[in-house]
Amino acid sequence: MLHFSAERVAAICRLQEASSRGSQASEILEIIDRALDLALSDKRAADDTENLVRNVLSDARRTKRRAETNARKVAARRPLADALHRRVTVSEATGRRHVELVTTENPEIRMIGLEVLHDLRHFATTLGKHGPACLAGLALGEKVADTAKRVGVSVATVERARRALREYLSAKLVNVS
Repeated sequence: MLHFSAERVAAICRLQEASSRGSQASEILEIIDRALDLALSDKRAADDTENLVRNVLSDARRTKRRAETNARKVAARRPLADALHRRVTVSEATGRRHVELVTTENPEIRMIGLEVLHDLRHFATTLGKHGPACLAGLALGEKVADTAKRVGVSVATVERARRALREYLSAKLVNVS
C-alpha cells in the first residue's frame, strides 16, 4: 500500500503547483503529468522532497524521450501511403542510425499524367460544346444536375458525356501501364 509521507505529499504539491502555474507549453505539462504518476508510485523512495522532485522530473523526461524514439522506430518500419515519398536509413560514423524522409517527384510520371490529361481534354472537345464543361464538372466533383443546369443541356447528355470520359480515361490508363 502507498505510504503518503510528508516528503511525498510535499513533492506532489510542488509538482501540482508547477502544473497549475501560468500558461506552459504542452510538452512541459506532459512531463509534469508523468512526474506526478511516478511520484505516486509506491516503489519510489520518498526520503527527501528535493531529491524526489528532481528524480521524478528527470525520469519523466527520459520516459518521454524514450517513448518518442520508440514511436519513430515503429513508424519507420511501416510503409508510406504515398508512392512519391520514401524513407532512407542513414548510418552515422558513431554507428547510430536515423531515418530520413525523402520526397521524390518523378518527371516521367508527371509528363505521362500531363499527356493523359491533355488527351482527355482533347477527347472532351470531340463530344461537342458541352464536353469540356462536363469534364470540368466531373473533375470538380459537381453533381450531374448542377453541371447540366450550368451548361444548359439535359441530365442524360451530361451522364453520357461523363460515361464516355470515364471509358476513355480507363482505356487510356490501361494503355499507359
